[in-house]
Amino acid sequence: MKILSYIAGLLIVLSSCTMVTSKNLPGKKIATFPKNMQGSYSFQYPESFAAMMEGVSSDVVINANQILMTTDGKENVMQLNDSLFLSKIKKDLYLSIGAVPSLTVFKLVPNGTNWDLYPMFTENASVEDMKPYFKSVEATQMPSEDGEAAGDMIYEVTINDKKLAAYFKSDLPSKDPFKLIRK
Repeated sequence: MKILSYIAGLLIVLSSCTMVTSKNLPGKKIATFPKNMQGSYSFQYPESFAAMMEGVSSDVVINANQILMTTDGKENVMQLNDSLFLSKIKKDLYLSIGAVPSLTVFKLVPNGTNWDLYPMFTENASVEDMKPYFKSVEATQMPSEDGEAAGDMIYEVTINDKKLAAYFKSDLPSKDPFKLIRK
């Protein structure tokens, strides 16, 4: 969990994206990863982030109820339903990391035998832009690292299951996915 949260957080800090966290899980929780998702993968960072992670190697093994991520020889095991959640709305799969009320949500999209993980992060969207897709949207200013200037903005949303697919189809979320490349 720490590694994926670190990656998600670092991506936001180092890019022009605004972090979007959720106060609730999307859809219905699933107890196990689908069989077509289980296996060994190389983890690929979004293109906008790849230069920052140059030389960092991450491998992922997805079992029925856990993810084992190895980054530069350090292993981290994440159990499903322990700060790592898989859920479904109709045919769409979502991976959520963290704990309520601050979940980082990714839409999982199959790409052949690989998987693309699209984050809810957004670029240049306002609270008003986000409102049609969520039950509620709140903007929170993070403190800056030096404690003097205002930090980055975070949008905290309450997911509306009926509108989440439309959000991911809109121009608001990042179109630069993390990738799981099957070995």
